[in-house]
Amino acid sequence: MSISDKVQFRTWGIIILALWALVLALLALANILFLSTVVQFFTREDMPNLTQLWLVFILNIIFLIGFSGSAYGLLKRHNWGRILFVGFIMVWSGFNLMALFTPSFSAQDYKTRAYVLNGIYYLGGLLLPLWYLNLPRVKADFQGLSENSTTED
Repeated sequence: MSISDKVQFRTWGIIILALWALVLALLALANILFLSTVVQFFTREDMPNLTQLWLVFILNIIFLIGFSGSAYGLLKRHNWGRILFVGFIMVWSGFNLMALFTPSFSAQDYKTRAYVLNGIYYLGGLLLPLWYLNLPRVKADFQGLSENSTTED
């Protein structure tokens, strides 16, 4: 594989992760818009999960800002974008795994197969970017090191 092929492969991997961060930001925005349509119910006294709704609302605002910023940082090859994406994907996966196995967050009655598949999805969503963004060549690309200064293949 030539040097230009390696650079192009890294570029596509980073673009895919940036698009994934953008999709996660848009999903957070969709959740915010959905929750804002039911905001009139937040003040009702008989609603049992008021704190939970506000927690999800605030978390989605944080995820929107974090994933949007990390998508920009990944596309511009800023090291802070790489670190921000890794941090937010860890928190996002953690909350989703917690919500999957916490009965009060899970509105659906999942079967064992669905728990396993969703668990694999969230763990894969954590481990793949964590592995890829910490490869020495990709790290060097974000830290501004030249192609000639890395000796690893």
